[in-house]
Amino acid sequence: MRESITGERLFFWRFGVTTFDTSDLGQAVDRFLKTRDSPVPSYAVYKTFGVSDILIRCWLHHSVSPESFENEMLDEMQDIGATNPQYLLVRKIVRHQSWGNDERLPTAEEIDHLDVDLVDEYNARVSQKVYDHLSVQPPSLDAVSLSTTADQEAAIEQAKSVGAVTPLVISKKGTRFLLTFSHPRTTLSPTQRDDIDLRLRRICDQVVERFPTKNGTPHRLSVYSGFGTMGSYLITAQAPDGHFYSFSRTLLQAIYDDNLPTASEMKPTTTIYAERDASVVAESLWPRVGRELTASDISTREEDDQYELKSSFWLDVNSYLQTSKLKSFDGGPESVAKSVCAMLNRDGGTVVVGVGESDRLRGAIPRDGDKTLESTLEALQAPMTEDGKRIIFGLEVEYENAAQRVENWDVWQRKVRDQIKKFVSPDPFTTFAVRIRELRVETRFGERTLGLIDVTPPGDRSTWYYHKERFYVRFEGENAPLSGQQMDQYRQSLLARGVRSK
Repeated sequence: MRESITGERLFFWRFGVTTFDTSDLGQAVDRFLKTRDSPVPSYAVYKTFGVSDILIRCWLHHSVSPESFENEMLDEMQDIGATNPQYLLVRKIVRHQSWGNDERLPTAEEIDHLDVDLVDEYNARVSQKVYDHLSVQPPSLDAVSLSTTADQEAAIEQAKSVGAVTPLVISKKGTRFLLTFSHPRTTLSPTQRDDIDLRLRRICDQVVERFPTKNGTPHRLSVYSGFGTMGSYLITAQAPDGHFYSFSRTLLQAIYDDNLPTASEMKPTTTIYAERDASVVAESLWPRVGRELTASDISTREEDDQYELKSSFWLDVNSYLQTSKLKSFDGGPESVAKSVCAMLNRDGGTVVVGVGESDRLRGAIPRDGDKTLESTLEALQAPMTEDGKRIIFGLEVEYENAAQRVENWDVWQRKVRDQIKKFVSPDPFTTFAVRIRELRVETRFGERTLGLIDVTPPGDRSTWYYHKERFYVRFEGENAPLSGQQMDQYRQSLLARGVRSK
């Protein structure tokens, strides 16, 4: 649900620290996640025993690359000596055991009617209270006295009623641990991954059945498949109280009995959560976008491999600047689809439709005449940004003039979707790899609508995309075609490392 609604991706990070004083670890990570330029609103931080000292589970917007986030994290946490980071970008949640009650998911309409800020405020108070009271083992959130306002309580009750948030059972009974797997020596094919997914799910189901539920608390076992420097698979679990060794040994033995480590050449390793030292530092449950484009980005952000501006989808703006006549042309849809394809094969990104670069368009004005770029734009009611670098055409000019009859946003985004599916294969919309949304900006001519096409590539690189049967990849802000040996080398380099290129 989060990926389709907010464009976020689920990550796990683990790293060690060189300091001997671990009392400040959780707070240091918490500060970093809350105070970065684009705060991470949904995360959990755990202390662990074993090969790493900290585990982070967080949702990041697809525009945030794991490499840049990792570098930022290491820079900001130099004082605690953060070192040797490893991550897993989740491709698929193979098995999920909820920490709460998720019998139903809210509808989009129900989410729109919730007061997100009040829900966040309530969760922030809950998180702090849980952190303060972990030493006395509160049985649940309901047993913790909360200094919340009536408005916050009303908002959280509404969120609970539609299934947007659920109470978490906070208990120190039962040891929590995670199971990671080393990288396979050879790249797993999609068929092999599907087979491992099914086998791990079956194994976990069987292990849970062997251990009866105690005090109504389920034995939580979740399986995540993905890619990254941490490996290709991750299992998180909470063993029954007093039965950690038998539970974890049974799980490991079942994995070996199924011949998974030998068949896939992935060796499992167990890491225990440091429950006594406050395993959960903070957690926000609300799915918010980590890094959405804003109106200010339109004016300030430069184009790069993950960001591209298009003056129009359906209209030939260059021709208009030359002749003062608006004409539809076929090149717009094909050009946008090519950028989408190239981003899918690299690190993703966003194509903004309805904004142009003034320096590029100025050259289309005939030199032998009195017409200027400014006078031409004035007639079209397409204002420049304050710095003069961008021109806000908006989609309204297409609503009124495009021959394709895109008279409003609903029609526009539906026809744009059809065009992308026409040129890009396989269909990227079936896996939520592409989503289309609107951004409204205020100008001196009134409000203008921009079309934002968000691109999220598949995490496991099991799918590559083609534009009219040609392979493209983003490189230095351009859509570079690759073929033959060059294309094979590019793919192999990504798959071998398990990460995307920078």
